[in-house]
Amino acid sequence: MKKLTIKENPISINFFDLSGNEEYKLIRTEFYEDSNGVVMVYDIDNRDSFSSLVHWEDEMKRNGVDLSRCKVIVCGNKCDTKGREVPLKDAQTWCKNRGYAHFETSASDAVNVTEAFESLFAMCLDQHLDDRKKFGLR
Repeated sequence: MKKLTIKENPISINFFDLSGNEEYKLIRTEFYEDSNGVVMVYDIDNRDSFSSLVHWEDEMKRNGVDLSRCKVIVCGNKCDTKGREVPLKDAQTWCKNRGYAHFETSASDAVNVTEAFESLFAMCLDQHLDDRKKFGLR
């Protein structure tokens, strides 16, 4: 759990790494349903990892994620490497068509990692505040 302040609102974030390994499938399905935000990651130097984002989208939907409400960011990781197989424009178009935010990141160099997470947290907070307002809650 991480506690922080976003837009002058104290919030607590629970993170769950749902691993793409098949051996963890039964464990990860338990965490989808109540998710408010999702980070989908592919390697920019691996076209197959980008293509498999559709698989992850389908798995989320099958396991209770309402993509009309859940906020999603997509991170093209390893932007520090030279073997690009996924053009930036392809990833941006794919994300735009779905209403997802897109970031190119480098976990090893910490490029755009903080910005990506802060963007996701802000989007989730905005959804929460909109819901409270919609239902007349303070």
